[in-house]
Amino acid sequence: MENYYQILGLSEVATLSEIKLAYKKLAKAYHPDINPSPIAEEKFKIVSTAYTVLSNNDLRRQYDVKLAQMRLNAKRASIRAQETRQRAYKNPYRNYSYRPPVYRPANNASTERKATYYALGIVASVALLLYIGVTIYDFYQDNF
Repeated sequence: MENYYQILGLSEVATLSEIKLAYKKLAKAYHPDINPSPIAEEKFKIVSTAYTVLSNNDLRRQYDVKLAQMRLNAKRASIRAQETRQRAYKNPYRNYSYRPPVYRPANNASTERKATYYALGIVASVALLLYIGVTIYDFYQDNF
């Protein structure tokens, strides 16, 4: 929601005469008869809406309540976010973010075959080293 006070360049305690003066100044600058730009026409509509709300005491009161409620909600949200960050910081088991699993594309047959041969080569090498170690151990046990 746009802040009508800011649109008219006023403070929230502006008097009705200040509101009228600000509206007249902006209406002269953005009125479609004076400024044919489409942007000026949009700004004039916004300025007119702001003036309509702020110049009527009942509408202005409702707008002020709505504005105060929005500020209060924003403040509450800020406090809740800060409390959440503090709780997360104090929690030793915190998880900062969920990371979805990364899926790798399926390997083709030749890649699978190479991986199998590589694994078999490692197993055979370990078995050969173990056999040599046991043979040497037995040789030293028998002869010395």
